[in-house]
Amino acid sequence: MKVVDTSTMEAFEAYLARCPRALVLLEEGLVRWVNEAAARLLLRDASALIGQPLDLVGGVRLEELGDTSVEVALWAGDGSLLDCIAEVTVLGEAVMVELDLVELSGVDDAGRALRALADTLSLGVFISDRGLRLGYVNAGLATLLATSRERLSGAGWVDIFAPEDRPVVRELALRALGGERVEAIIDVQLESGPRRALEVTIMPVRASDGRLSFVGTVADRSVQRRDDELGSRPATRQG
Repeated sequence: MKVVDTSTMEAFEAYLARCPRALVLLEEGLVRWVNEAAARLLLRDASALIGQPLDLVGGVRLEELGDTSVEVALWAGDGSLLDCIAEVTVLGEAVMVELDLVELSGVDDAGRALRALADTLSLGVFISDRGLRLGYVNAGLATLLATSRERLSGAGWVDIFAPEDRPVVRELALRALGGERVEAIIDVQLESGPRRALEVTIMPVRASDGRLSFVGTVADRSVQRRDDELGSRPATRQG
């Protein structure tokens, strides 16, 4: 096997650094190397990106996806949201990510604006991207459910509920995927703490190809439920 000499490797590394394609090397979820094109795309200094995670909406972890192509949204340095196609290539313990900015229509721009707004709300907001898989959750939902965006993103979000409550939660989402608008207050047990009364609204969304997904909100009504129960109790006679 012919050994590549040092000068050839240095020339290759110089090419990657100046390559017009936006390239990011991730290891253990952190940026280990980034080229000039990626720094320009993300509107950040390359040195400021090193040692930091990519600021992806929804807590997506690209290094866990294997060799794949996936659409992601990530925050740029000026606070704007970028919709990109991420081409992920596994390189041993690391992954190389090529980011390609998606050309946006007016509808896409509106979607980005809505997600940016959702990230400022204390109300929990979630959006499915395929079946029961959640492609976006806001910070408010993670705080409300006392977990992380990473736990809620993808298909494993149902697991944060107690086993006996999972069928009820799953049924609400499946009804929305069937085209029904769902509004309910459910009593559930999370991984820690007392049982919670959650007000859930889920609305079906039909794509242009006919595929159904859903968008929903969650609000905690536990305090209101306790107050209502206390108010409905008969007064205790004194003396």
